[in-house]
Amino acid sequence: MRLIQNIGLLSLLSSLAFAVLFEDAFVKDWIKHSYGEIQRYELLSDKELIGLTNENEILNMDLRNGGSLNWKAALHEFGNINQYFLSKNRKLVYAYSTSDKRIYLIDSKTGILQETLFSETVPLKLVEFFGVGVLAVGTDGSLTFLGNDGVVKPISTDAKIRDIRVSQADGTLYVITDDLSLISITRSLDVLPTSKPFKKYISHINEVKTFQDNIIVTEDNKILSIDDDGVREVNSTLKPKQHIRVLSLELAYSIDSKVIHFHSITDGKFEALVDYSFEDQISEVDFMNYASSEFVLLATESNVILLDVSGLSLGGDINAIQKYQFQFNSSIQTGQNYITYDKGSNLQLISSRLVDFKVDVAIYAASTESVTHLSFDLNRFNPTSSKYLMIDRPQSEGEINKVHHLIHDSDDYHFFISRWLAILRRHLSQLGRLIISKITRSSTSHDEYAPEDTFGFGKLIIFMDEQQGYVIAIDSVEGSVAWKCKVEVKEQNMIDFVDRPATNEVVLILKHSLLSLDIRNGKITNTKTFKEEISKSFSLRLENDEEVIALKLANSHKLQLFKDSEVSIKTDQYLIDQTDDSLQGFKINDKDIIPTWKFEKPDEKVLLVKTKPMHTKTSSIGITLSDKSVLYKYLNPNLISIITEGSETKIIRYYLIDSVSGSVLYTHEHSENEIVDSDSIQLCMDDNWIVYTFFIKSPKLEQRVIVFDLFDTMEKSVNKNLVSALESNTTINSISKKSFIFPERIVSLASTQTKFGITLKSMLFLTESGSLIEVPKFILNSRRIANRALTGKDFQDDFRMMPYEPVIPKNNFQVLNHKHQLLLDSNTDQILMKPTELESTSVVCFVNKFNIFCNVIQPSLSYDLLSENFDRIKLILTILALLAAYLITKPFVFSRRLNAHWIDR
Repeated sequence: MRLIQNIGLLSLLSSLAFAVLFEDAFVKDWIKHSYGEIQRYELLSDKELIGLTNENEILNMDLRNGGSLNWKAALHEFGNINQYFLSKNRKLVYAYSTSDKRIYLIDSKTGILQETLFSETVPLKLVEFFGVGVLAVGTDGSLTFLGNDGVVKPISTDAKIRDIRVSQADGTLYVITDDLSLISITRSLDVLPTSKPFKKYISHINEVKTFQDNIIVTEDNKILSIDDDGVREVNSTLKPKQHIRVLSLELAYSIDSKVIHFHSITDGKFEALVDYSFEDQISEVDFMNYASSEFVLLATESNVILLDVSGLSLGGDINAIQKYQFQFNSSIQTGQNYITYDKGSNLQLISSRLVDFKVDVAIYAASTESVTHLSFDLNRFNPTSSKYLMIDRPQSEGEINKVHHLIHDSDDYHFFISRWLAILRRHLSQLGRLIISKITRSSTSHDEYAPEDTFGFGKLIIFMDEQQGYVIAIDSVEGSVAWKCKVEVKEQNMIDFVDRPATNEVVLILKHSLLSLDIRNGKITNTKTFKEEISKSFSLRLENDEEVIALKLANSHKLQLFKDSEVSIKTDQYLIDQTDDSLQGFKINDKDIIPTWKFEKPDEKVLLVKTKPMHTKTSSIGITLSDKSVLYKYLNPNLISIITEGSETKIIRYYLIDSVSGSVLYTHEHSENEIVDSDSIQLCMDDNWIVYTFFIKSPKLEQRVIVFDLFDTMEKSVNKNLVSALESNTTINSISKKSFIFPERIVSLASTQTKFGITLKSMLFLTESGSLIEVPKFILNSRRIANRALTGKDFQDDFRMMPYEPVIPKNNFQVLNHKHQLLLDSNTDQILMKPTELESTSVVCFVNKFNIFCNVIQPSLSYDLLSENFDRIKLILTILALLAAYLITKPFVFSRRLNAHWIDR
């Protein structure tokens, strides 16, 4: 028994330790949600906003935390969700489309889908039904009850309903239909006899201005009261154009310049109750009342006035009116307003306004007559294509000034004393400016004294929002907008982004123009236009190994170079151009492009073309085997992978081509029995391998991953005309191949990149469920041993060699977005990768129109990086303790050695 207790205690301690270690993984990532344009919104409280976007999303935002997202319900797969209805108690959201029978019931606090309700017909309008559900008016004129518990019950009526007005009182819901019928529905869903009592009062439902507490006010100020005896008109002396609003079954008011008149409605009589006067002219403000009392919201030229008139229900005493006055805010007239109570039962008026990219909220506290202003910008920038660029973040002004001063000091002060004095003077002046900036808290000095990104973790993710005409740069460290630039695209489609690190610029390539943008501030530094359409852009190397942007214009066999001066292009550079049915190779001779070869297969459509990443690094040209020999990698940098599909046979074929000669080096053909989803095909090339993924629909559903590893001949050739990176021939000596099965559908993939290519490679799989999963390349090793036991030689020939198993298990510890939900969009999904200055570490980001997610990935673990939680103080104290022990014991050791020498003599 004691043994079991000890084992249980050890298990508990180990789990606690594991949780502490695993917690460190949660400090390196972030996600930034893009939610498009908020088309309609409401405030849930003084802390929350709920809204519907043009991207079919219901979202809940935190007003007190700069508009951060509490939750977002993505409803894209459910169709065009263009309407929502918020329950009166503000706890439930009914999201629906006016073209679908489904209604989605969502918890307003958590965003969790509670129920999917299926109406009898497509809903046109929803109305509240005693807090237990809603009534849906259908396109076929029917009326259906939809309960929060999933109950769906048609309401039998004689009329075809297109529009309704409702009011509920004493356990009965009164419904006025567009044919002026009166339907009474009890809480138990019993329908009372239908009548048409409104014919003599109104001719159309649109004449009903308000319907509240069984009191109807028409457009011409007729007041109708509904009771058990039917409908009767309440006599009043109101003029037809005079505005009146009913507060309750017994109370109404009207406004006349500087006076608000209160009226009582009792026993079929409409009588004056009390008048309340103001010094300035007043106007009524629309608002929503979620409190329990009666309120009137008014505005003057300079103030907002809130009247609590609940005391008037007991009589006509003007002293029963409680008045609250606040300083005027423009949003009170143009935005949304509602009255509620906070957690301390204090009355609050909340006013909000949404204009373009900004939300303004004013919270008026009645108890203190204070006003709290909240304001934040909406994240409405959305990529409109899959063209993104990740670049290194530019140096701060402080670092540039430091380098400038170091160069200046070394050039001007040759004598070390004068150089030391100059450096001391500069450092003292910088210290003085830093102290002054801390005291004054000036916002203009943050750049000079910002901490330097020593290890290059900071990147900029640049994309374009063509709908709004902005180029946006997002900081990869915290997800903030580094800069944005308004560009006049004039209906030009975006072609590409190109990085120019030598000039600290990025170039935006449009259909007929090029724009250079400074990566420090996003300002446009240069513009160039073309009459002809730009069909392709790429980078060419110059004789000095720098890169220049080259453009291929439509119907032209000459290149246009985007350059500042005359340059000389390096010879033996090649270009490929793709169509649906073929691939054309060109040789670049100065500015001319000369066709050299063409890949074209009859009755085959080109689905996918992939090449190696331009800046990929390979640290080792071979694999050292146990017998000291080397298995050389085939590292031809000019390889192209082509996937085709038979027009009639639908057979998928893979071709590996040398882009210089156009020769086919390897072909792989799928079995005729396999029906492959052509949209699921993804491919990645790097080093000497190709990873190729696809989804099979028949003979069984299966996500397949095929890995090709290419190897060169053992003997090196000296033929100068060959193009292999090893100066060997272009014939591949051997290809090893293995097929694996992955448990989730893969929609995109990429490979890790590091500065020198020394770190182990990993594959990144983006799955259909929105998971970004790291799979080490040694797991996807085509040389894994099958059908026999592994020997010691097998383990020595390959890193982490393991037996071949066709199924790759999903490891939850390798999911990079472990605590974030990624929403996918096939048109804009992209995995971005950029090395840092640490060889162990790369920055990986996933970007699309719905979210931007960034994390730090370490395929070989953080062997050159200390954790953020590393206890540096403890290390320093340990070193000091060891130093003290050394100094204390040194005399004793010296004495002992002296004695030893004395005895020996």
